[in-house]
Amino acid sequence: MNKYLIFRTDRIGDFLLSAILIKSIKRNDKGSSITLVASKKNYNYIKNIDLVDEVIMWPTKKFIEKIKFCIKIFKNKFYCIIVLDGKKRSLYCAILTKAKYKISIVTKIFYKFIFKFNFTKIIYDDYSQNKIDLHKSALKILNFNIINDDLNVLLNREFNSTLNNSGISPLFENKAFVMLHFDEKWIFTDYIKSYKNIEPKINEFRKFVLNIVNVSKKNLIITNGISSNNITNSFRNELTKINANCYHKEVEDRFIIYFDKTNFFDIEYLINKSELLISCHGAPTHIAAALNKKIFDIVDNSEELLFKKFSHHFRNYNSFFRKDFANLSKEIVSRLG
Repeated sequence: MNKYLIFRTDRIGDFLLSAILIKSIKRNDKGSSITLVASKKNYNYIKNIDLVDEVIMWPTKKFIEKIKFCIKIFKNKFYCIIVLDGKKRSLYCAILTKAKYKISIVTKIFYKFIFKFNFTKIIYDDYSQNKIDLHKSALKILNFNIINDDLNVLLNREFNSTLNNSGISPLFENKAFVMLHFDEKWIFTDYIKSYKNIEPKINEFRKFVLNIVNVSKKNLIITNGISSNNITNSFRNELTKINANCYHKEVEDRFIIYFDKTNFFDIEYLINKSELLISCHGAPTHIAAALNKKIFDIVDNSEELLFKKFSHHFRNYNSFFRKDFANLSKEIVSRLG
């Protein structure tokens, strides 16, 4: 059995990109075992992905945790170590761990020269290649490839959501849904100030929601993540409460379901129940891509090339540049028909 050690100490979206690489390894090396070093931000999610055999959290500042981590890692000999987060700490850890192959993707050019004698291959990400092509370059060292099916990371997944047993499952049976994920990225004061302001007024949001339902001719799911905002809080007051975090409204022969303060596992579950996700670019976008759902992805044109790097492999994908809400919502609705 070949043992692989992969470093991904960043966010959930980054891991979902790496999950494509992991799925390729599992397909090409049937007896492989994957150990993944995660961060506090993505550890719990990765623990629930059956592609990974073992997940280890990068230690906090506590000295004893660092000692335990080092013992756990350094006592093993791996077939291959792959550093995908490009962090200096991960590179040093890989150097000190035994492996036949050591591969890394780095975004700092001097890392390529400093560490080149310690790795089988260091791939420099100069932002001219998309993320999947970089992963293909890493896998080429092992004579592995990526096929289209590797992109379907979350198909056949058993979703670890509190909504499974909440009694609302009949609402989804034999019904078509659009999902609108309206999180802090829509609220100007809560997000990157250099990005264009897309925050709506409540009457604009209400009109947008109704237009989605009427034009798409589908039911609508709305989520806001774990943080509330004044827009969805106001809209929630117009709906009928089903349970502590779920609200409902009928629109002629269709309906809107609003989920308040949803955790990430619930969002993942709801994306799986939907045909289309409308969202600002983030981890939910990558969930939708891994489930091969249709995506309306809202990005800022100041970082167009960066977003293209991360979304190059997405299927059923449509992107929209951030602009004032009146024009953005009109553009989105026009693409629903």
